[in-house]
Amino acid sequence: MLTPLLWFAFTAWMLATQYSDYPLSNHRVDFAAQRPLLKQQRARLFGFGTAAALCTLIPLVNFIIMPAAVAGATLLWVEARARDP
Repeated sequence: MLTPLLWFAFTAWMLATQYSDYPLSNHRVDFAAQRPLLKQQRARLFGFGTAAALCTLIPLVNFIIMPAAVAGATLLWVEARARDP
């Protein structure tokens, strides 16, 4: 009974990780260095991934969610870098 909820949580975290990779890679942050950054923003990224996962469930919205999520992840990390230099 918990499997769908666990699968959705895993999907949300993986989407957050995947979409965060684009802006962090632009700043030449490799995946080994990304993992501690992702752990610092765990709740915020999980909320972002949950919103992205929910949007992928809506027909036709799932076509535009990928570029929107990349833009959202970029904004998320720009704001995070501004707060914590």
